[in-house]
Amino acid sequence: MITIILPDLRAGGAERVALYLANHWASQGLRVEMLLMQASGALLNLVDSDVSIHNLNVSRIRSSILPICSYLKERRPSVVWVGMWPLTCAAILGWKLAGEPGKLFTIDHVNLSYSCALELKISLIYLQTMLRFVYPLATGRMAVSEGVKTDLCELGGFSHDDVKVIYNPVVRSLDNLHYPCPDERAQLWGSGFSHHILSAGNFKSQKNFALLLRSFSMLPVNLNSKLTILGEGPLRPDLEMIVEELNMKKNVSLPGFTLNTSSWFRSADLFVLSSSWEGLPTVIIEALEWGVPVVSTNCRSGPAEILENGRYGRLVPVGDAKALASAIQASLLEQHDHHALRRRAQDFSVRRIADQYLTYFRSKGAQV
Repeated sequence: MITIILPDLRAGGAERVALYLANHWASQGLRVEMLLMQASGALLNLVDSDVSIHNLNVSRIRSSILPICSYLKERRPSVVWVGMWPLTCAAILGWKLAGEPGKLFTIDHVNLSYSCALELKISLIYLQTMLRFVYPLATGRMAVSEGVKTDLCELGGFSHDDVKVIYNPVVRSLDNLHYPCPDERAQLWGSGFSHHILSAGNFKSQKNFALLLRSFSMLPVNLNSKLTILGEGPLRPDLEMIVEELNMKKNVSLPGFTLNTSSWFRSADLFVLSSSWEGLPTVIIEALEWGVPVVSTNCRSGPAEILENGRYGRLVPVGDAKALASAIQASLLEQHDHHALRRRAQDFSVRRIADQYLTYFRSKGAQV
């Protein structure tokens, strides 16, 4: 049995990865359970019926240690997959208290030195101490990109061989793709636009949508472009204010969060990621899967790995609005090999990535 431990199933990147893996493993006949601090979130209803959900019903990470211990003692899974620091540390401690049933693996999705310092406001010394004393107790440590791995090794004092890189998966296959009809595009974007630019993510500082809005305002008027940013979050008022200040209400849409992004991706002419930092941005992979060209900041980390240093999309310096605007304009006006973009996306297929996980688990002695 494989147990996946997460805080909840909100619509974030790490949660989507866990959902895809759980559903795929269950479809292959493996027993899968999800252990959640809170059984809530937009993705909860997308969990297949073959996957069991256990609710710890705790709100604080430190309060989860003993309930995790009790669960593991009772259920005794072969593999424990836990994502998102500091829940990773709490799960390791609960697993140790339970007598180490099965094998426990951590997976980190972001550059912790960035996210902890800039978003969580946690001291790097505290972070380093936790990683160096607790992470070595786990059976294995994983990261979603080489950049996240490098950051984790530097913080935790791990050697290169101590951390395994396994990329994030995507969902669909090429067989399921189809182009939008004109009516669908007009319904989503409005009519009369020559170019349709898409972005998506939580409205928080990491994603730096303010940079994207300012870059979009620099595009020539004769490009006749529409920008849509899917998502929600605490910075919505700030972004709406920028749209108002730059007089872009006719050309910018912030429609909110949606679980079904397929129509948006397949009707877009370009996808733009403006983040200040990432782990492995799955939205870029989704864009490639639909054959949509990509422009991204060359942030730590992930975009350069996915786009192979510019082979499959344009990369620009972080925080440079003019460079981002220039790259957007150039990408909109050039020809793209959409089939090559789709082929690149298949390197991140759910089946391939799920099998890589199982191979790694078994290499560490797990019985799955």
